[in-house]
Amino acid sequence: MAKTITMRVDERLYKAIKLAASAQNRTVSNYLETAARSFILEEQFVSDEEMSEIIAHPHFDRNFKNALADVKKGHFEFVR
Repeated sequence: MAKTITMRVDERLYKAIKLAASAQNRTVSNYLETAARSFILEEQFVSDEEMSEIIAHPHFDRNFKNALADVKKGHFEFVR
């Protein structure tokens, strides 16, 4: 179910958002929803290139094994 939120921005930022939304033929609300969704997805997931760099790191195997050992011991916490 869609939720309505209220946010306060200064006049310059609002004008920039409105201009960007207009350039994409979107409403301000739709533009902000799309921008927020894109930002969250980019922050939550790594690209294939970045994952390749992570796996190629010389200490990856050791760090991954240590992390698995911590999980098995219950040394972790969920972050929301």
